[in-house]
Amino acid sequence: MAQSAIDPQPAHAAQAGKWQQSGGRWWYSYDNGGYAKAEWAAISGSWYLFDDAGWMKTGWHKAGNKWYYLKPSGAMATGWQQVGKNWYYLNQSGVMATGWKELGGKWYHLDSSGAMATGWKKIGGAWYYFKSSGAMATGWQQVGKNWYYLKPSGAMATGWQQVNGSWYHLTSSGAMDSSKWVGNYYVNASGRMVTNQWVGNYWVGPDGAWVPGANGSSSSNQATSYRVVFKVSKSSYLKPISSGGGFIMYSSNTLSTQIVKSGGSATAPTVELNTGYYLKGWDRSFSNVRSNMTITAIIGDEYDDWRARWIKENLNASMSEYDKVNKLVEMISNYPYSTASSSGRGLYFTGSGDCYAGNLMLADFCKDLGIRCVFQDAMTMQRWYNVSFGGIGNHHNDVVWMDGKQYLVDATPGYMLIQPYTPQTWDAQAHALIQGTSSLSDGGQTRAPSMANSYYTECVYVTCGLTKNQFTFSSDSGADAIYFEAFCSEIVSVTSSNQSAMLDGNGSGNYIANEKYDEKLDIPPYGRACLVFKQKGTTTITVKVRGVYGVDKGKESTFTHTVTYQ
Repeated sequence: MAQSAIDPQPAHAAQAGKWQQSGGRWWYSYDNGGYAKAEWAAISGSWYLFDDAGWMKTGWHKAGNKWYYLKPSGAMATGWQQVGKNWYYLNQSGVMATGWKELGGKWYHLDSSGAMATGWKKIGGAWYYFKSSGAMATGWQQVGKNWYYLKPSGAMATGWQQVNGSWYHLTSSGAMDSSKWVGNYYVNASGRMVTNQWVGNYWVGPDGAWVPGANGSSSSNQATSYRVVFKVSKSSYLKPISSGGGFIMYSSNTLSTQIVKSGGSATAPTVELNTGYYLKGWDRSFSNVRSNMTITAIIGDEYDDWRARWIKENLNASMSEYDKVNKLVEMISNYPYSTASSSGRGLYFTGSGDCYAGNLMLADFCKDLGIRCVFQDAMTMQRWYNVSFGGIGNHHNDVVWMDGKQYLVDATPGYMLIQPYTPQTWDAQAHALIQGTSSLSDGGQTRAPSMANSYYTECVYVTCGLTKNQFTFSSDSGADAIYFEAFCSEIVSVTSSNQSAMLDGNGSGNYIANEKYDEKLDIPPYGRACLVFKQKGTTTITVKVRGVYGVDKGKESTFTHTVTYQ
């Protein structure tokens, strides 16, 4: 693979010109003189790389620490590409992917050379099986003459495994045992452990264990041993496991499976818990075992305990709701913290905090006290619902109902705010679209686009299904871009009728991206695209969206907007 010091620059398309061929090699001459050299150039919608002499490059090239593949035509490749015997994945910027990659709801693994894995592969201490398509397999898989069970994480299972209510035994190589005794248990031709039946001259009881001394005169022999299963109610309580490449998974919530003789006692397993959790005990006794049992761990939460202790020590029943919340905000605001961002628990566990951590913590306290509190992503709510929650862009705060009144509350560490608040009227159509109860095609084309300062540039926000079809904005406003959002949908394509004013959604400097459901903020999925104007003019933008949520799921809609930039 050859190396280049040049990275693709999403700035402007190449100057007008034409392709030239000489001695079987290609170069690109500009109409106004000169030619492309030592640069990436976007020509007719594709990226090309030219060396210092101006020759078009092909094949693999390294720019910085990133690898790109240029097809025999010279066009930079994206998506899946077969090169030789191997498949590679290049992202939308052409960068070759390595490690774990989720695409279309399936997981793939690409080694350090970028080659897609197929067949068996050991990653992070566990074995995984990748189909001929490269997709990671889960569940039962027949490979050769043997059957294997791949856990939901994809990791190959060994030992005893309970699948859909039945027990199976997998050897150390992962191959399923069948038609044989495994210790005192028998697995049939399908691999399933049998119970309450004769196997030749041997009787197995309700837990599958051989019952010594049983005879063929009756099938009512009582089992002399029982299965005791120790578990946690949620696998997220357990210490997470990293498989490399940012791929995190949790162990099975089954901690231990033991066979205990009737009247005997099981042994509590060692439990490695996630940060902030501790073992308080077990939900039942496991001495004098007389039946099959499932024992569930009782997990304590240090964060919950800390909140309960702080409430007990600092608040009392005679205080008004306002005084309670005011005291909580004061505590959170004055809590020692660094400027590092956190995920909500950071304020308590690591002494770091920000608007997300502080206000999420206040919402937890209010829930403890039975006080209604709504944790808000202020920027998203202001834009989507056309209602201001009093916050600023890229900020979080709370709306709290105290003593029958509504307040805007900010518990950001180092800053505190409690003020009476009267919200604007919610945009009913926007709310219905976000909740997935109304269709984009029903959206009224009456609301004007809003001006906003995005993270990258000042631009005009256009909400598909809720925005006027025609609008004009001036460069004097400081905006030079249009940012499209589609509720509960993905943006499939964006095209422009006037390429001299604005390129398509995949043109130089423009992009299309689609966001998945955000569990932390409970924000539904949405599509987004940003288009930057090249120069003043009028163009018709056509946006095609596909629903992924609610009543729009699977449906496609098209919206057109005639935009004048002056």
